[in-house]
Amino acid sequence: MDPKAYFSDDLAAATAAFRARAAARGVEVETHFHPLKGPGGEALATLSCQLGPPDAPNVMVLTSGVHGTEAMVGAGLQAWVIDEGKRLLALAPDTRLVIVHVINPWGAAHGRYVNEDNVDLNKNITYGAHAPPADPIFLAIDDAIDLKSITDEAAYDTAFRARRDIVGKYGPERVMAAFKKGQRERPFSICYNGVADSWSKTTLEAILARTLPGARRVLYVDLHSGMGDWGEAYVVAGGDAASEARVRDWLGTAAHDSDLPMTVPQYSTLARFAPGADFTALTIEAGTAVFDAEFSKIMWLEMHFQMFGDPDCPKAREIRQRFKAYYYPGTDEWKREFWKNGSTMVEFLLARLATGTWASRAA
Repeated sequence: MDPKAYFSDDLAAATAAFRARAAARGVEVETHFHPLKGPGGEALATLSCQLGPPDAPNVMVLTSGVHGTEAMVGAGLQAWVIDEGKRLLALAPDTRLVIVHVINPWGAAHGRYVNEDNVDLNKNITYGAHAPPADPIFLAIDDAIDLKSITDEAAYDTAFRARRDIVGKYGPERVMAAFKKGQRERPFSICYNGVADSWSKTTLEAILARTLPGARRVLYVDLHSGMGDWGEAYVVAGGDAASEARVRDWLGTAAHDSDLPMTVPQYSTLARFAPGADFTALTIEAGTAVFDAEFSKIMWLEMHFQMFGDPDCPKAREIRQRFKAYYYPGTDEWKREFWKNGSTMVEFLLARLATGTWASRAA
């Protein structure tokens, strides 16, 4: 089978493919309906399923779609896992798979990176209501940019010059750190972490609460896209210090540090759903494109149209497609390349989970 066939280009197709593949292999799928609808009034849902012995002590959790524009990447790899589940589990004794398909269905359906409340779920899943306050430098930049005013490229140029002045004052690294920290004060701005548990966080935690108790070792793998070389499976270590050390021991220099400044390690709060287990967490990023100066323009315009303009006008639709392309190139060549690298990485990680030693390094 050509691996490009595992990837769908929209949420409806990905959901249908997930259900069909699971049904063909006798895998029961749970449906977690979102309270809102898709752009055509269709129902939205996160799907989940388990493969392997329900009491297996080793568990790999494979999640997709934290960011809506990245959902089709992770969903494609999950489709392959369902197809190959029997073979994969034969290579990993005493192991089961928990698959959470598109945890941000609203964002995936509407072509948005964020959720229905403009929340970046990457940090909301860890922080929930406990997100730290914004960096003052972020607030200064946000005031200077004023997303509501960015109605066209000329307005963007004005905002960009204002941002450039602040970068010149504080330095690019300091400014980028302020952005990556996120903020909870301004719900209609960039990098919003939210002030409460999102629907996606609550749903994910409910799935983990049902599936992880009794596990002795848990490997939490969150599928994203954007970082790394074209088609690469770029691994970012997460979790607490022991988790990060374990991932680096397995992968050596192929394991990368997170660049997110967080007051608690990313994913670490999810370990409470596997009491007494060794909990390891990481991100697999699918390398896609170079995030250049043009990306900033596309991102700001996308946010303006979604929050302050007409998200259905022709210009907004064009901007949305260009924005998504940075996270999901969608070409056959890219699909095959990421499938090759992503599937190899999943098999390697499953083998590490199943060894029981948690101390074998990748060649």
